[in-house]
Amino acid sequence: HRDLHSFPTRRSSDLDTVSQGLANVLLHLQEGERAAEQGRSKAVEISLAMAHQAARETLEQTRRDVLALVPSPLLGHSFREAVERELGFASRAGMTNVRLVTTGRPVELAPDVAHQLYRIAQEALTNVVHHAGASTVRVGLVYGDETFTLLVQDDGRGFDAGVLNDGGFERLGLLGMAQRAHLLGGTLQIES
Repeated sequence: HRDLHSFPTRRSSDLDTVSQGLANVLLHLQEGERAAEQGRSKAVEISLAMAHQAARETLEQTRRDVLALVPSPLLGHSFREAVERELGFASRAGMTNVRLVTTGRPVELAPDVAHQLYRIAQEALTNVVHHAGASTVRVGLVYGDETFTLLVQDDGRGFDAGVLNDGGFERLGLLGMAQRAHLLGGTLQIES
């Protein structure tokens, strides 16, 4: 059983911010196209750089807006407690050996970082429950001096790693996990 939440609707100001940001990107790209037609390579370079910057700023603002709208499963709970709740889901789904292991000195994660890591853990555990045929799953929270590692290990049947090159990232929800890790400046590593 998963908790279902009511999600507030977007405020028009949030959509206005996204619309304005995308309009900025288009404006810079159009300026670059005109400069390219006129053979002004330096102006093309500047316009593209400005379009990239506007896109990055719009993406960051959109992320902040979305996180502010969605009630976080972390609200009122630590990251560890939220992951423990997800492990409870795996246990209720029939896994007989479910463990959470923490190493290093736990520190409070920034809310947006904790939210993205939680969603990665949630998707990984969902994959284990629905696809792995596992009886054991272990989640590791590894706190380093400047890093954090989230490990999810199971004793399931695994899969052919070649599927990752044939669209399997999307089918298994791995693309979303990889994108979330990338947003945090990290990587997603899969061993099967």
